[in-house]
Amino acid sequence: MISGGTLVGPGGTVEGSLSIDGKTIVAVGDGASLPDADERVDASGRLVIPGLVAPHVHAGDDPFTIETATHAAALGGVTTFVSFAWEGWDGPDSVYDSETSLIEGIDQQRANGEGAVVDYSSHGTLAAGAAETLDCLEAAVERGVTSFKMFTAYDAGVSNGYIDRAFRRIADLDAVGLVHTEDDVVCESLTGQLRAEDRGEPEAYPRSRPDYAEAMAADDIARLATEAGVQYYGVHASCRKAADRPAAYQDDGSRIRAETVRTTPSTTSRCTQSGGHWRGLRRRFGRETISRHCLNTSEMGS
Repeated sequence: MISGGTLVGPGGTVEGSLSIDGKTIVAVGDGASLPDADERVDASGRLVIPGLVAPHVHAGDDPFTIETATHAAALGGVTTFVSFAWEGWDGPDSVYDSETSLIEGIDQQRANGEGAVVDYSSHGTLAAGAAETLDCLEAAVERGVTSFKMFTAYDAGVSNGYIDRAFRRIADLDAVGLVHTEDDVVCESLTGQLRAEDRGEPEAYPRSRPDYAEAMAADDIARLATEAGVQYYGVHASCRKAADRPAAYQDDGSRIRAETVRTTPSTTSRCTQSGGHWRGLRRRFGRETISRHCLNTSEMGS
């Protein structure tokens, strides 16, 4: 029995106790009314919550290995997280151009899970823009990977045309498509201007990734998802303009969902200035929220 705590459930909180038989909660109520227990845990002054699920975690490479990540998750009350199995990923120094296939990436991440102390799974990441990768998606689903991420920017970015094709194949498999959305052309143009001005300090970084660039791509991808009829999960909307775009396409069945992210005020301004995180949660398109979700070292950069 866990007694005397504040129980957190879908409908809110209540003071009480709960009884557990094996791995199953069998009773909730006042401690005095519950049957005697072989073991009692006093949770007075504490929250008693279900195991949390973190849907967006980057783990697998040293120093943030699967084992390390699962220990950190358990410490924070997370009992399941979903990391990313990369096509073309050979470690933190990779530029996504190796010959590692999507299936090899999935198998590699599973093999790296020895020592894990909580459950974890993987999103497949399509980073090469290769047509043959789409032929591998069914095999990935058979391995239990039912969600696939793409990028519109950075070295791993793929074209909207490829995302359109991928979405239609993902829809055929009744799987889920995820996309990191920033307009690459706008961001690269602004990055070039800043470099020409010798502006490389962290404070200049937000100027290279403005809120409208995120919103432009978020709108494009939500439209593609709607046309393809795919289940779509937009990742880490970080500003109001971007948060509003997936919401505009909800019917609310809901096949369009998204997560919001609490960004770091010292280096990113677009969310903290516009209140996009809380606005997204209030509008309910983004029932999921994440915080800083990956670990960088000084050698890896920021």
